[in-house]
Amino acid sequence: MIEELQQKAIKDITEDNVDLKILEGFIFAAISYAENYQCYSSGFYMKNPIGEKTKDAIAQLASYFYKTRLGFPDGTMKNAFLWNELNAKLHADRDWDI
Repeated sequence: MIEELQQKAIKDITEDNVDLKILEGFIFAAISYAENYQCYSSGFYMKNPIGEKTKDAIAQLASYFYKTRLGFPDGTMKNAFLWNELNAKLHADRDWDI
């Protein structure tokens, strides 16, 4: 699962030499964010399948963390748009019956 998320995230990163250890840490942070946002317990996605929209959101968030780890090159409006888009994906992919 982590390798699949890494590959999705790498597609959004423009650097040639991506540090996979750093990216892996950001993926775990993004998974934690997704679990909390969707009101799942910690570790939920280590034991359960991840929906496609949630995978996209996790990869997008991890690549955002990676690209901005040394500062915030993007404008405030772009950052706000990103968070709104991520949260919409996570909201749409949540299993509301749990």
